[in-house]
Amino acid sequence: MATAMRILAVTNDLEVGGVQTYLLHWTRALADRGHKVAVALVTGEGALIRAVGAPVERYRFIGRRGALKWPRPQAIAQLSAFIDRFQPDLVHTHLFWGNTVGRLAALQSRLKPPVLATEHSTYHQKPRWAQAVDRWLALRCGPVMAVSETVAEFTRHQEHLPAGLVWTVPLGLVPESPIASDDLPDPWPTRQVVGVVARLHPDKQIDWFLRVLSRLTAHRREVLGVVVGDGPERLRLEQLAHRLGLDAAHCQFLGPRHPALPYLRHFDVFLLPSRREGFGLAPLEAMAAGVPVVLSDLPAFRELTNRGKYGTLVPLPPFSELDTWVEAVEEVLRHPPDPVAVKAWVSHQYSWERHVDRLVEVYRALLQQRSRTC
Repeated sequence: MATAMRILAVTNDLEVGGVQTYLLHWTRALADRGHKVAVALVTGEGALIRAVGAPVERYRFIGRRGALKWPRPQAIAQLSAFIDRFQPDLVHTHLFWGNTVGRLAALQSRLKPPVLATEHSTYHQKPRWAQAVDRWLALRCGPVMAVSETVAEFTRHQEHLPAGLVWTVPLGLVPESPIASDDLPDPWPTRQVVGVVARLHPDKQIDWFLRVLSRLTAHRREVLGVVVGDGPERLRLEQLAHRLGLDAAHCQFLGPRHPALPYLRHFDVFLLPSRREGFGLAPLEAMAAGVPVVLSDLPAFRELTNRGKYGTLVPLPPFSELDTWVEAVEEVLRHPPDPVAVKAWVSHQYSWERHVDRLVEVYRALLQQRSRTC
């Protein structure tokens, strides 16, 4: 029987979001396999803390005084002391501040455990200083895990890292798949629902979603738009919907729903015009439920849909007009694709068990690499 490991995850917070939801299931999967897991948060807390099923430590690295923010270096020392108390075999970090504080704390600790830092997205606007910090830490702390080939290629290029330092471990569909979410009666039985599940952030371009919806509802009264999620853009998007004439009969903002999957499975089309993505858990969940997806033509979404074979990809502006998006959605509403092949692709390519197996293999490879160099 394989030896159980002690693993510390370090991330920004446990607000409702894709990375945070992934961590929720990560802790459960590893605990079910007999491993000891703890989680450290370095910038905030969040609604998912009570559901995480593992000890949670809080270290506020980013302090606030009114609207001002500043770093608190003592948080690194505090996390470093916890590492020495918890004695993890390895530290697995996520998101920029989790990656930064987690790696610095591991370097500062007496234990100096190996660290696996995770890149979840293609962050084109990452400042030069942040790129330099990531590169410096990667060269000193070891490999970076990318959640897709798209993210791996981007990370190697942006941070000028050797190819062997970036390891790809594709994410999997979390166990509470929409296929099993039959407990919620259809909230919209008489409508054709064009929906999205996303953090309401500028990168998701939900304003474009609303403009497409406005065109659709102008001549298709049965269409209803549904937005599931929350974020810094919510107020602005609700105001835009009002200006576009999208009242509650045409567009509903449901706010955060955890899990969102019982709602998602009642969509007729999942529409996400993101500006950038590293993977795309919400579109993957829609595909697993048999909901057709209309997505931006991004490298990550090409990977997710097998180059558009299992979803509709549309170029982003300025390479396409609004009418192109409207026509793509209308075509799917008129002629929905057979979901069987899409479900089979997701089940084979993005199995959660396969992802966790691969992740454990990576952990053990990292420990073996460390033992050979000690």
